[in-house]
Amino acid sequence: MDKADIVSLKYSPGLMKEIVSLIECFRDHGIDASGHLHERYLKLAFESGENFINANYFKKGNIAKTKQCFKIIFKKSKLVLFYNSHPLNLLILFACIFFTPFKRRALVLHEPLKQQPFKNYGKYGFVVLLIEALNKLQSWLCTDVILLSPRASKLYNESRFYSRFCELHEARILLPSPKCKNTLSERKYFSFFGSVVATKKIDWFLDLVEYSFVTGSSNKFLIVSGSELPSDRIETLLSNGCLLTVVNPKVLTDQEISNWLSQSLAVLSMHKSVTQSGVFVECMRHNTPVICLDEPGFRQFMDGCGILVSSEYNKEELLIAMQNISAQKEQFARSAKNIYFDNFSTNNFNVFYGTILDKIRSN
Repeated sequence: MDKADIVSLKYSPGLMKEIVSLIECFRDHGIDASGHLHERYLKLAFESGENFINANYFKKGNIAKTKQCFKIIFKKSKLVLFYNSHPLNLLILFACIFFTPFKRRALVLHEPLKQQPFKNYGKYGFVVLLIEALNKLQSWLCTDVILLSPRASKLYNESRFYSRFCELHEARILLPSPKCKNTLSERKYFSFFGSVVATKKIDWFLDLVEYSFVTGSSNKFLIVSGSELPSDRIETLLSNGCLLTVVNPKVLTDQEISNWLSQSLAVLSMHKSVTQSGVFVECMRHNTPVICLDEPGFRQFMDGCGILVSSEYNKEELLIAMQNISAQKEQFARSAKNIYFDNFSTNNFNVFYGTILDKIRSN
């Protein structure tokens, strides 16, 4: 049986589900895929109670990591696929070119370019530029680059210094259908999901909760996040009687995410400078409409599954969008379901990865 190695040396908890799904998709199509992952993924799987797929974990210490790298290099697999960037990727790529040139070397990119990094990320913009430079260098060492959205493909082709000699594949984040099945009648929240970061703040959402309460609206709001939240502001809102539920565990399980998404009338996602939103994919997976900023990263998939707004601070516009979704929830949910099955379902694996599968089998 042909073998493949899926490598993720950088710990990013939001990617765990995507990596597991990709490994399982390769296995379902006759490829013996193995995971080589940062050790914190193992801890995350244990804490969250997930039945995580068997994988090799990179242990602490440079010597241990180096040994793991050499196992990947000399293993008789036909594909080594990097699911995110890490400096050690370069060591593996250079060594594979020299010692095992028959291997296909693939890099998955969610965001090949972040626009206006200093405006959107402040001082962290320097780190953003370093990661971008690392991505570009890796692209020259790969035979294949996999871009996870039309927007990502456009940014890659418009960016300077990315390799034009590797094969480009436009794919999608692929996830299986959720096990949790809630009816539309059980949906009652307008929700904020995911991490609180520089480009995805939460102050506007709390302002909206307060404004909705002051104007006498009966809208119920929900926050589901593993990030540190402004507890004083939230406690003030709750003590004033605002209709807000907060879910803020250290580790969010897939079951919890599914449960709360399935109770949401819509998710409000005001992520700026987004290329591909994982929260958007999860919403489509759970037939949950979205209210998003009018940005290219959201527009690329919006086809009746939600409403685009001009600003996260225009509370009147947000309330009107919420009213429209409440009035037409069946139609919006049906569109979200269609977008999931057309783009993000694991049933589409052969559509997006078929060319790579053919090359593995013919190698």
